[in-house]
Amino acid sequence: MRINHNIQALNAYRQLSNNQNAVSKHMEKLSSGLRINRASDDAAGLAISERMRSQIRGLTVAERNGLDGVSLIQTAEAALDSVHEMLQRMRELSVQSANGIYTEQDRNALQDEVDELIKEIDRVAGHTEFNTRKLLNGNMGRAVSGAVANIQTNSLVTSMGSAFNASADLINLADRAGNKFGVVSGDTVQLSFVVNGKLLQTSGIKITNSTTFNDVIGAVAVKDMNGASCGNVSGYFKLTVSGTKLNFTALSGGYAKAVYGITFTFRDAQGIMKTPATDALSSFHETRQALVSRPPGDATLQIGPNTNQHLGLEIGDVTSAALGLKSYSGAEFSIKINTQQDANVAIKVFDEAIAKISKERSKLGAFQNRLEYTINNLKVANESLTAAESRIRDTDMAMEMTEFTKQNIITQSATAMLAQANQLPQGILQLLK
Repeated sequence: MRINHNIQALNAYRQLSNNQNAVSKHMEKLSSGLRINRASDDAAGLAISERMRSQIRGLTVAERNGLDGVSLIQTAEAALDSVHEMLQRMRELSVQSANGIYTEQDRNALQDEVDELIKEIDRVAGHTEFNTRKLLNGNMGRAVSGAVANIQTNSLVTSMGSAFNASADLINLADRAGNKFGVVSGDTVQLSFVVNGKLLQTSGIKITNSTTFNDVIGAVAVKDMNGASCGNVSGYFKLTVSGTKLNFTALSGGYAKAVYGITFTFRDAQGIMKTPATDALSSFHETRQALVSRPPGDATLQIGPNTNQHLGLEIGDVTSAALGLKSYSGAEFSIKINTQQDANVAIKVFDEAIAKISKERSKLGAFQNRLEYTINNLKVANESLTAAESRIRDTDMAMEMTEFTKQNIITQSATAMLAQANQLPQGILQLLK
C-alpha cells in the first residue's frame, strides 16, 4: 500500500478530464449549432466548407446583381415606351400633313408639335438614368467605326426578260413576276431621302428610252427643300446590284451620313404620280444603324460567384439624331412635315425610327427573360450548395444531445469514482492502530 502515489485516483482524474473535455465540446456544438467550430474539429471539412461559403455568398450577391439588372432594364424599357408613343404621334401628324387639303399655316402648326416631340425624345434619352448611369444616349452601346450599311435590300424590281442590272432602261422596270410598272418615255423620276435630319432631293429627271437606273442615282445633283445645292447623290450612298436586288450602303459611319426614308417618285407628263413604280422602288427599310464611334460602354452584369461569369447588356442610342430625326451636329435641321412632300418622306423616316425602338424594346425584353431564368438558376444553385455546406458544417442536434447526455453521465460517474479513489489511502490508518 502506498500513499505518495494514488494511482487509482490519477486514473479516475484522467478519465474525468477526458469526459469533461468531451462534454465541453458537445455543449459547444449544441450551443452554436455547428459541427465544426474550429479547425481541430475537422481540418479537411473546414477547408471544404469555407470554399463552399465563398461560393454561397457569391451566388447570393450574383442573385442581387441580376435583380438590379432587371430593374435597370425595366427603367430603360419604360422610357422607350414613352419614346415609342411620341414617334407614333409624329407619324400620325406626318400622315395628316401629307393630305392635300391642308394650308401652309395648318402644316406649320403640325410641324410645331413635331419639333417639341423631337426635343422631348432627346430629353428622355439624355435624362433616363439608373444609379446615375445614362441608359439611352448611346453610352451603353458598343463602339463601332467605319462605314456602316444602313439600308435594306429592295428585291421587288427586275427588268423585262432578264435579271435586273444597273444599266437597265427605266421604261423596262417590272416586278419579279414580269409585270411592268408602266414607266414610259416622257415620265419623270425624283429621288428623295433624309440625311442628318434634312430632306434632300434630286430634281425631276425626264425618262427616255436610254435613261438608265445609274443615270438617276449616279452623280445626280441634290438640293434641299429650299433649293440650296447639297452635292450629289453619290456623296451620301452607293448603289450595288445583285441579281434582282438593289442594295444601298451609307458611304461613311456616323449619324451625319446615315440615310433614311429613301423615296422614288415617278410622275407622268401631267405630274400625276405613277403609284406602282413609286411604291416598288420606295420599299427600302433601314435595318442597321450607322453609329458614331465611341468607347465601349455596355453594362456587364456579374451573374456568377467567380471571375468572368457575367452577361453583357447593350442598349442602343435613341436620341433624335440616332433615329434620323435631327442633325447630329446640332439642332439646325430637324425632320420636316410642313410640306406635302416632306411629310410623305417623313412617314418612312418615322417608320424606320419606330422599327428601331421596337427592336431595342424587344431586345431588352428578351434579355430580361433570360436574366430572370438566370436568377432562378442562381437560387437553385445557392440552395443546393447551402445544403451541401450544411451537411459538412452543421451539427446533428439529436446525435449531439445523445452524446452530451452519455458524456454527462460518465462524467458524474467518474467524479464519484475519483471520490472513492481519494478515500483508499485512509485504509493505511488501520495499520497504525
